[in-house]
Amino acid sequence: MPSQLGWNGDIDLIPNTVNRGNHPWRTPMTLDTTASRELGYQPVGTALELLADEVTWVQTQISAGRP
Repeated sequence: MPSQLGWNGDIDLIPNTVNRGNHPWRTPMTLDTTASRELGYQPVGTALELLADEVTWVQTQISAGRP
């Protein structure tokens, strides 16, 4: 995504501490999509493809003056 946004900076990593990223979804979980696939659901893209589309959409909205 950085290259898509034209950014070539550095990433500063946050020190690994006990409370880093503390949120209710922190526990490991697995999403089972077996039932949806059995009903005919087909993903429209991979996570990275869909994220790239979302970044493009956000850029378009900002360029159009829609925050």
